[in-house]
Amino acid sequence: MADWMAELPTAARDKPLMTLAIPGSHHSASYSLKEDSEITCDQPWCVRVLTPNDMIRKAVYNWSKDQTLTIKQQLEAGVRYLDVTVAFINDDFYVIHGLRCMEIRGMSVIGLQICSKM
Repeated sequence: MADWMAELPTAARDKPLMTLAIPGSHHSASYSLKEDSEITCDQPWCVRVLTPNDMIRKAVYNWSKDQTLTIKQQLEAGVRYLDVTVAFINDDFYVIHGLRCMEIRGMSVIGLQICSKM
């Protein structure tokens, strides 16, 4: 699946990229969430207030973890666009989705290494 775009029919190769349906992943870095990850600014105030409650935190975790594959595994599986939400927290950039995921620095390094191999 990693090279599915190379196998597109000739007619599809001549079309503008924006006319093709390309597989992507929703909240691509959410695989890195942990149940004890920090609640982030994209959650409503009431969720942020209630998160000391373990049941609420577990619900946010379950709603937020959209991916189980790493970015590299998603790309190898044929994903060709990534969806990430970024926030500036405590002087660093992080990918977020309800909970704080990975630092953007680490993802950028991994992403550059992966993309250079594709």
